[in-house]
Amino acid sequence: MENYNLLLKSLSENAKTINKSGFSMEIRNCYDRKEGMRDPRCIYASSITRDDFKFNKDKLHHEFLANEIHLLGTENYTSELDRLRENFGWISTDKSVGVQTSYKKIPYKNGNVGFYKYELLSDNTDRACMIFIHGGGFFAGSVKTIENQCKYLAYISNSVVIAVDYPLCPENRFPCAVDACYSVVNWVANNAYKLKINPKKICVAGDSAGGNLALVCSIRDRDENKHNIAYQALIYPSLCKAESVQNPIFWSKDAYNNPYNDEIIEQNIKGVGQMSDLLKNWYLNENDDIYNPYISPIYADAKNLPKTLIITAEYDFLTCVCEEYSRILTKANVENRHIRYGGIHHGVFDWFNYLPQSEDMILEIAKDIKSLNLSIQPYK
Repeated sequence: MENYNLLLKSLSENAKTINKSGFSMEIRNCYDRKEGMRDPRCIYASSITRDDFKFNKDKLHHEFLANEIHLLGTENYTSELDRLRENFGWISTDKSVGVQTSYKKIPYKNGNVGFYKYELLSDNTDRACMIFIHGGGFFAGSVKTIENQCKYLAYISNSVVIAVDYPLCPENRFPCAVDACYSVVNWVANNAYKLKINPKKICVAGDSAGGNLALVCSIRDRDENKHNIAYQALIYPSLCKAESVQNPIFWSKDAYNNPYNDEIIEQNIKGVGQMSDLLKNWYLNENDDIYNPYISPIYADAKNLPKTLIITAEYDFLTCVCEEYSRILTKANVENRHIRYGGIHHGVFDWFNYLPQSEDMILEIAKDIKSLNLSIQPYK
């Protein structure tokens, strides 16, 4: 635990800000990570075998014990969809104390959407509310994957955190997930008094597909001139459904530092991009416009969007498009910052309490929540 705390501390202490074309980026590395190589925790996780779970369980990191399927995949499945759903996610441990959990369903356009609420019981009515939307390619993942991250965020920020259990595709295609998540945003805004929150401190966040849905909620909130959302945290968000490895738009293989030609780095980067066409076919309807800003939010007008934190992983297919979005936000005079974590890959926000980077992301979001600038300009 002492080593974990030192690693966590080093992420902020050793942070370096660089100026890229059109925006600034803060780069964070654990002190033991070597440039051009994967983070040592990622290297260790990729070295685990099924034999380790059979014969060396006592030597495995405690977070691995409940995550054999998520580390190694499953061999028993009836379809590709089932296999991928089984593989997604991570079971972490709870680091919060005293956080209360409740569940509620509300109606939306296509039925009912459920959400979990996490909070420290309080009479303080000036609290922020963070609406968190989990990732999973729009077809997988669940609230359980990010529950302990949400509870920890509620604990350290003393905010109300709501995790949306939105409908998944392909059973529920666009715009079902968007409508469900946006209905929760509106419900929170309309029930701020009951929730004991400041209606000027409503935030959204999400990882990967959840980052897409969070941003789309902000865009729609702005487009409808409601301005309920004051802040958004986007963790390696999916921003462009038109892009894939086969059809690069913002992505370039030359953007990554892999001097030792690590094949796993290549797989981590290209794996997400190579799934793009499959995920697009599951998420979209036949005649949907892939450049619709509620599908590919990078094509939306960025003017007057809320204060934004973008978090990226160095070895992620989505890193390039996220950097381009920081340029777009900066050009549109939207207050934003960009943090890139070195040596890690897509999806590791799930690895809470194993990777210190995951906790550091939550600490940074909590810091932003505590220092919200409440001046929200009307859309012009």
